[in-house]
Amino acid sequence: MQILKQLQQHGPTSRIDLSSSLELTRAAVTIITNEMIEQGVLYEKGEAGIAGQKATRGRKKILIDINKNFRFAFGIAIDGLKIHIGLSNISGEVLEKRQLEIHPNDINEVTLHHIFVNMKEMMAYNCLEENQILGIGVCLNNRAMRIMKVTGGSGAPNYSELKQEFEKNFQIPVTFDSMISGIARAEVDFMCSTVSSSNLIVIRFSDNIDATIMVRNEIYRGYHNQAMNIAHMIVKPDGERCSCGHKGCALNEFSDDAVYVRIVNAFSKENTPLLYDYVEGNVNSLRVAGIFDYICLNDPGVMEIFKDCVKSFAIFINNIASLADPEKIVFFGTQFEREQFMQLLKEISAEYLGEEILRRVTSCRLKQNEIFLSGCALAVRQFFIQKGGF
Repeated sequence: MQILKQLQQHGPTSRIDLSSSLELTRAAVTIITNEMIEQGVLYEKGEAGIAGQKATRGRKKILIDINKNFRFAFGIAIDGLKIHIGLSNISGEVLEKRQLEIHPNDINEVTLHHIFVNMKEMMAYNCLEENQILGIGVCLNNRAMRIMKVTGGSGAPNYSELKQEFEKNFQIPVTFDSMISGIARAEVDFMCSTVSSSNLIVIRFSDNIDATIMVRNEIYRGYHNQAMNIAHMIVKPDGERCSCGHKGCALNEFSDDAVYVRIVNAFSKENTPLLYDYVEGNVNSLRVAGIFDYICLNDPGVMEIFKDCVKSFAIFINNIASLADPEKIVFFGTQFEREQFMQLLKEISAEYLGEEILRRVTSCRLKQNEIFLSGCALAVRQFFIQKGGF
């Protein structure tokens, strides 16, 4: 496990350097790596070179690396009423992806049937047998957990029935986790060639505000498995009352739904002239998914709402930075993929946040259209890296 984790996080490494960093004898590392090379898990990539320096005489270090096509992984992201299914190799390179819609009236059996049919088709199209798939990773957001009925009475998810359904259809191990944990796992394991940030917080805005914290590249879940439950962090004591009973929760101040409601309430030819023209005066055309388009119109009324929301957002960021001291605060979602929106967000936030904190704020390298990699990352981590092979 240690060797695979080291190679996954740091890329091609020589046996000598593995021995040093893992505090194992050279003989032990040689025996383990040679066996894994015979199995096809690892391969020798070539000689180590130092950029900008002339080649020296003597025996050179031979770099070894993970064979990224040794096995493959299925990732399934059930994101509300949308299902994203993808097939990747060990490095997160995508072979195929598909998107399905859940009908609100569909029972679990119907939804799962569609998932299983598509998975089997994807394996057939890519000429893969079950023994070439190391695992299936399934991620669900809060809404999907309710739809798929995996939330128990205590609020903790119970995946046992879902797991049984997968095991009836595939002889492939399966693991489950929250969407935000999978996103964080994919961001660290798939989205960088070498680890640039080992301590970070990943946040996602949608109908909820989900977050997780990574400490030394591992997810910190807290004593009660509820670490980073920040949707109800109070950021505006005199704000609107939240469903939880408190006033000024982050969820109530700047979640996607909260911003949408404020824009709809302000909508008029006088208050939001550019937005009014944009939707041809039809308030029913406004959608939660479109709020970031509306913000980027630079409509004076919409910008006034956005700037007010950013004040609370800045308090939110400052609190997180002060409490957790992360190296990076990473935001996931289509809105944060838009350079114009991120620039606008940082410009307004700069008025309230110091430059040092603002430098930590960045957008996730994992994109919304490949959110299924959250599941692939879970499968690779649990059924390959942690097992020390396949």
